[in-house]
Amino acid sequence: MQVKIIVADTETTGLRKPPPPPATGVVQVAYLEIDANLNILKVFIELVDPGCPIEGTAEAVHGISDDMVLGKPKLAEAFRIAEPVLFIAHNAKFDLPRLAEGMDNCVDVLCTLEAARKYLKGQPNNKLLTLIRHFGLEEHQAHDALGDVRMALSVLKLLLETTGFTLQELVERTKVPIVPTTINFGRHAGKSLKDLPTQYIDWLLALSDLNAGLRKGLELQLTMRGR
Repeated sequence: MQVKIIVADTETTGLRKPPPPPATGVVQVAYLEIDANLNILKVFIELVDPGCPIEGTAEAVHGISDDMVLGKPKLAEAFRIAEPVLFIAHNAKFDLPRLAEGMDNCVDVLCTLEAARKYLKGQPNNKLLTLIRHFGLEEHQAHDALGDVRMALSVLKLLLETTGFTLQELVERTKVPIVPTTINFGRHAGKSLKDLPTQYIDWLLALSDLNAGLRKGLELQLTMRGR
């Protein structure tokens, strides 16, 4: 199976939970497609119509205004990958739920934030810009999706150099649950998680053997519903 490897990032309308669909809250998406040796094969960046207003605090951070995304494509139009994907991000727990619907088959996830916490030593914290400056890596524009992606790739290179692992070994040793967008069993099989009744989600979460990725996705749904 040929797997596309991407290092991705999003800029959003705010840091709180994503807005109710059909809004996505994503104003910019970027990714680098790389090979197993971390060579860059493709560069992608796009401004996106988030479907809701941009909070002033978020605009102050990334500099993207409502006017800048007016008339831009929706996320579903801008970001779509049909091939199997290895998804890499710095704080994948934030970016993966926002981009999951644009990937038909996300086969694995690597979070460089979690990997840095586990394998890098001496840094005051594990924020992306902190790691770049602490370890003397090339700095790019922070809070720009492509700039953050380029810095995440630099951190990934540092992690592989520090640990001596291959990329796949690092993925296996730093597992982040893959969050599905649909449920594939039971009376609601085939339904999107966002369309599941809240009572059914509560019942599923009470199961002791529930898949970790599905559990995370269901917990996110409850958070989005104010629970």
